[in-house]
Amino acid sequence: MKGNFAPLLIVQVLLCGLCVGDNPPMEDDRKSCSDLLIGQYLCAPPVISNETELPVSCEPDNSIEVVCKAADGVFCSDLDGNQSFTKRVPDGCRYSSGKDYQTALLLSIFLGWLGVDRFYLGYWAIGVFKMCTFGFFFVFHLIDVILIAMQVLGPADGTAYSLTYYGPHIVPLRFSNFTDIGREL
Repeated sequence: MKGNFAPLLIVQVLLCGLCVGDNPPMEDDRKSCSDLLIGQYLCAPPVISNETELPVSCEPDNSIEVVCKAADGVFCSDLDGNQSFTKRVPDGCRYSSGKDYQTALLLSIFLGWLGVDRFYLGYWAIGVFKMCTFGFFFVFHLIDVILIAMQVLGPADGTAYSLTYYGPHIVPLRFSNFTDIGREL
């Protein structure tokens, strides 16, 4: 009788291991899909509008909403019937109020000495000043052409220019306390 317990114990351990290994977590143990790590889901590219050539779901805070699918074996509480969920991606687009970059640049080149470019962008006070002083004797005219061409001077409401998808996007590099410069030790 002493030797009969070993095979029974091995079979019992194997059966318990098989039962526990494949069970998904209980409904109350699941995390939210927004808490998944980067390798646990895959997101589809955003839907691009044919008219604006920008993502359709672009919000004023420059975020977009994309459809993501959880990886096989990953379970979270926000999943619908086909293992997909929506995720908000920050800095996924450049929200535009409709001010066109090419229009602003052409107005600045040809009518900038009258302040028409500043009126178009929403800077009314500077536009009146440029109109009264002929572009501050053509000095501000040339400075505004350079600033608009480099996209340093944008619309007054803080949004980005309306550009084509493959247009001349200039992304400024901003530094903060969280910027990693990559110093060598």
